[in-house]
Amino acid sequence: MTPFDSEAPLHPIYNVTMDPVVPAEIKYCDGHWIFTHENIRKSIDAFEEDYESDCHWLLRSPETDVFDVLEVEGKWQVWVGEIKDTEVSIVCNRCEDDADCNLNGECLPDGTCDCYADDKVTHVGTHCEGKHFSSL
Repeated sequence: MTPFDSEAPLHPIYNVTMDPVVPAEIKYCDGHWIFTHENIRKSIDAFEEDYESDCHWLLRSPETDVFDVLEVEGKWQVWVGEIKDTEVSIVCNRCEDDADCNLNGECLPDGTCDCYADDKVTHVGTHCEGKHFSSL
């Protein structure tokens, strides 16, 4: 876990702490890879139904026993007010050059970003996509 996952940055103008972002997840559940978010459900009733289940989904793979989500083949299902089939492309979350670090950091040989920081702003996140402002 990085500080970006659990600590909210200060608002650059009002100098108050903003709410941390609740991330979505991709996980294996009941024979499918699913994309889920704890605050988004397919219906109001789903909040009660999903309370006991961890498998509520907004996007799910075909049934599979493939361990690596990068190797899943076939059409996925997506919830868009109704269930539709869709194509999904998932790639490894590694940088290849500094542009993959949003030009806010350096891409290291191991595929991770080393984010820039100075006395005014620290870039945070897997790809240096967020900013943490120093106290004004």
